[in-house]
Amino acid sequence: MPKKSGQDRRRKLSRSKRKELRSLGAVQQQPVTHTPVAAAPPKVSIPPAAVSTSKITQIAAKHRYVVGELKRISILAGIILVILVVLAVVLS
Repeated sequence: MPKKSGQDRRRKLSRSKRKELRSLGAVQQQPVTHTPVAAAPPKVSIPPAAVSTSKITQIAAKHRYVVGELKRISILAGIILVILVVLAVVLS
């Protein structure tokens, strides 16, 4: 008999996280006051490199064996190519 999928747990977890975020958002909201400010050019903030590196580390953790397998495949392809060239020279 198959086990239950993890979907129910993920849904419950996300709901609880949403509740936490809602409660934090309600507590931390402050009234916004508008004061006239001289028109200054908007500052564009560049996201820190840590955000992109965290995605890279997640991807690297998932696919940590890919580089080794690609090297092995390329070595085998090279060997096969050399064998084909040698056979073409010998048989002609």
